[in-house]
Amino acid sequence: MFQNMEKVKYPFLVLFFLFVYKLHAEDVNLQLAFSMATMSIQNGDYAGARKMLEKISTQCERSADWEIRYKYYLLNGDIYYAYDKDVRRFNQYYQQALDAYPLSIPLTQEFLSNAANLCWGLIDDECYEQAEKQAARYLVRGSSLADSCLYSSALFSVLAKCYEQRGDTIMPMHFHDKAQELAIRYHILTTKADSIAIYNDRLDRFKQTMNAAKARFSKKMPNYLLMLNEYCDMIAQAGNLHETIYLAEKTITLATNMHMDYLDGACDAYFYLLYSYASNKQLHEAERALLPAVEYFSRFPQKQVNEAVLLYQIGLGLMDSEQYPEAISYFERTRKLWNVNQQEYRKMIPQLIKQCKEHL
Repeated sequence: MFQNMEKVKYPFLVLFFLFVYKLHAEDVNLQLAFSMATMSIQNGDYAGARKMLEKISTQCERSADWEIRYKYYLLNGDIYYAYDKDVRRFNQYYQQALDAYPLSIPLTQEFLSNAANLCWGLIDDECYEQAEKQAARYLVRGSSLADSCLYSSALFSVLAKCYEQRGDTIMPMHFHDKAQELAIRYHILTTKADSIAIYNDRLDRFKQTMNAAKARFSKKMPNYLLMLNEYCDMIAQAGNLHETIYLAEKTITLATNMHMDYLDGACDAYFYLLYSYASNKQLHEAERALLPAVEYFSRFPQKQVNEAVLLYQIGLGLMDSEQYPEAISYFERTRKLWNVNQQEYRKMIPQLIKQCKEHL
């Protein structure tokens, strides 16, 4: 009797281990495919990445492992956005990826970054109501994450845009204020070894000073423009491109409506605007802002800011956001316009073009 049991037992164990090994091997193969697809995307080979993902699509979509589905959908979304310029399919895949993330699993910075990307994709597709709901949803889910201020800042910028679209003139201001506050919080906490209490005190004093400057703002007392520029600088360094664009446009519009010449600090608004437009893949808007920027700086020849310097800012924004062919085009335009007083920049352009070409 016992001998018969032994004969049954060992074949069963062999089959069991083979089954486990097969599952593990499939998982390893999928992870390898993801790595290769990611590398292909980074190298601009979107067609190759898509073929790779198509081969494992059935396995991924039927997988019981949420991380497999999560990665698969994100990679497909990236391809549709960068290669096909199909924001609707991008939104569909990113939504599937975020929905695959279990409610019981703590959120990560990467998840909130993807959530913010989805919300902006929905806005690009003019799905404002859905973008608003999703932004509010992920703000609540991300509130327990200790370091969520950067991506929470981006989500508040989404809410501001949605409320502006519906014609609301009050709530967008509150959302912009919160987005800016969180971006500055991120900047301070990641660049200065301060406690939360010191940070809160600094921010409160800065906001009080800004409100006082705003109340006294006039041609004779233009310090509010300088403070807006300082605010814009911190938010730009924090990486909230949408909020940087909003503040830079606000600074420029405010000074234009008041028929004021910018002060040395406030003129930086054009640099932030052009760079952020380009980095945010809004090249048409960058070109639209280029002409008034050139006209403005032509009134201040002592600053030595000509069209070449401004094109250089656009090129940097394109390069930093991995839009390498476009960046090369702007750097080439830049090289043709340098003057004799800008030799230090001229030396940098060939190096930047070379770096861009290495990514193609």
